[in-house]
Amino acid sequence: MRRHGKLINVCLALLCIVLVLILGGLVVWNRNQTREDKQRLEKLADETRAEDREDLQKLDKKRQKNFSRRRLRKRRSQRPLRRLFLLCLRNL
Repeated sequence: MRRHGKLINVCLALLCIVLVLILGGLVVWNRNQTREDKQRLEKLADETRAEDREDLQKLDKKRQKNFSRRRLRKRRSQRPLRRLFLLCLRNL
């Protein structure tokens, strides 16, 4: 009976050791997988950030161009009014 009990204890101890080794392997594998995912996501974020920066620069240039065009149109539309006003002032 004693011998049978010792055999079961040894088998259970070996099973525990095997399970601890499997658990350790899973932890290491998960850490490596997480590191790879982190690097991949950081690279993707950098690429996206660069694309967003380029898009913002293009949009800013386009807005500046449109603003300049609107300002020029406004000046051109005011020129005839100025001339008319100055003409009226001269005739007084």
